[in-house]
Amino acid sequence: MRRADGACGNIGFLPSPLPDGTRVVYYEAAAVIVTHILLVRFLEARAKGRTGQAIAKLVRLRPSGEIAVDRIMIGGEPVLVEKMVQAHVVGGTVNGKGVLTLRATAPGTIL
Repeated sequence: MRRADGACGNIGFLPSPLPDGTRVVYYEAAAVIVTHILLVRFLEARAKGRTGQAIAKLVRLRPSGEIAVDRIMIGGEPVLVEKMVQAHVVGGTVNGKGVLTLRATAPGTIL
């Protein structure tokens, strides 16, 4: 059943979950939500950029020429062992800190 204003007649008989006067759609609320989402995305992108710059600065601060490897796979003890440039490492060691550049000198052999 339709009323003269085009609304369904049953709506008038059911209790409204909203108080009177709040059945109007507020478009500014949708604009505020969209603006909020765009602002948060902008701030997140800016923070990611700054984080990348900070990580790059930290990488430049690392000491050059030394690393620490964890030999738990070899000896069973989780102890970091310091290694210098040109030092030998065994396959199965885990890089603890620093950057490794490896060259396989005896692949497939048991030491």
